[in-house]
Amino acid sequence: MGLTPSVEVDDHFKQLKEWPWSRVSSVLRSYTNNEYDFGLDATAVMNLTSVTITDAKKLVDSLSRNDSGIINALSLLVVCICLSDSKQRLETDRLEETFSLVDFDGTSQISKDELTILLLCISSAFASILKRQSERPMDAAVGDMVTAIYKDLGKKSNNSVSKREFAMWCQSTFKDYGGTVDTLFEFFVKSEEPEEEVVQAGVLPDYMDSVAED
Repeated sequence: MGLTPSVEVDDHFKQLKEWPWSRVSSVLRSYTNNEYDFGLDATAVMNLTSVTITDAKKLVDSLSRNDSGIINALSLLVVCICLSDSKQRLETDRLEETFSLVDFDGTSQISKDELTILLLCISSAFASILKRQSERPMDAAVGDMVTAIYKDLGKKSNNSVSKREFAMWCQSTFKDYGGTVDTLFEFFVKSEEPEEEVVQAGVLPDYMDSVAED
């Protein structure tokens, strides 16, 4: 996926572009097998990704939405999935691994709440990479995006979205945006944002509340 050549990013993101896909797969397995928390500090980021503590702290600084020193693990993993092995498209692999981040029960089906979590993490990750945090869509706007996705798929709110449906929707929707982080981010900023950020009731499961603002 990578970035358009003209887009400059910080060195701690730039080095991720050189990671082979096998390293990303290893990080994802480690995150699952070692039962990391949803909130990660710099030491946990270093242990999970095997980057230096200096780069881990820089990643935390870039991805954090406050001064807590804790970041949302899923946003970090989105960054790794999207930036790594940037010379290869790997579209199917990237989509499948991104979907799996919120497929918490491993059924290849995700709920509306889980899809909302995923889009929140993706938009936050992209904004951090591009240093466009002020343009990150508000939580309520992301909730509206998910409602529109459900309408496109002809689904009721209590229905699940399959991995195949998610992949087909992404390929159809993003075909006009190009395949880079900076062009895909435009999908998130193009819609009109609400005047105030209001987290919709029930959007985030209880176990995500503690990291939703990181």
